[in-house]
Amino acid sequence: MGDTRFFHLISGDAHELPSNPVAYERDLQDIFQKHLHALTGIDFLKSEHRTGPHHNRRIDTLGIDEAGCPVVIEYKRHRDENVINQGLDYLDWLEDHQADFRELVRGELGDERHVDFTAPRLLCVAGEFPRQDEVAARNSRRRIDLVRYRRYGDDFISLEWLCGEAPPPAVAPRTAVTSTKPAVSSDPPPEVSRPDYANYKNWSLRLPGRDGKIPEKVCR
Repeated sequence: MGDTRFFHLISGDAHELPSNPVAYERDLQDIFQKHLHALTGIDFLKSEHRTGPHHNRRIDTLGIDEAGCPVVIEYKRHRDENVINQGLDYLDWLEDHQADFRELVRGELGDERHVDFTAPRLLCVAGEFPRQDEVAARNSRRRIDLVRYRRYGDDFISLEWLCGEAPPPAVAPRTAVTSTKPAVSSDPPPEVSRPDYANYKNWSLRLPGRDGKIPEKVCR
């Protein structure tokens, strides 16, 4: 499967956005936990959940999907051939501790939230997955989602579901329409200001400043 390429169209030119992995695995975890429902359709429950003295491990993220199924989420900054086995181990632990999970859901989301343990999910997020992981996920009796991420500068991230189904796109709320006729005003139209290209600090672009001159130094 080929890589997706993103281009930034600005000032009449097309500039490709370079993709790079996050600096630290914790950065990736923080991004997903902060925007978990928007990115995956899963509600966040807990981070770094300890599995007790006997199992003695920590689950990166625990969540619950819209169908009420528990979700274990594991992150890898780049590539790790052991991520699926690690996640399946957590799913086994989770099914042996259903009462603890239900108590966690009640504490975080309230008593009315339905929990369905018939099909718990494992969601693995990484920069790359070996082909063996994709084959194993598709043939597993468990529900396993493999999501490949790409990070573009500080402001853009793309997600590709290699296995499993991506959540449906969020529907933007409809805005009320007050009138179909444009407002008539005797005032002169406001002056259109030039875009402030300094906001695009993540790409090396030699753009003219407000005075029309090309700056000597380029902000990154």
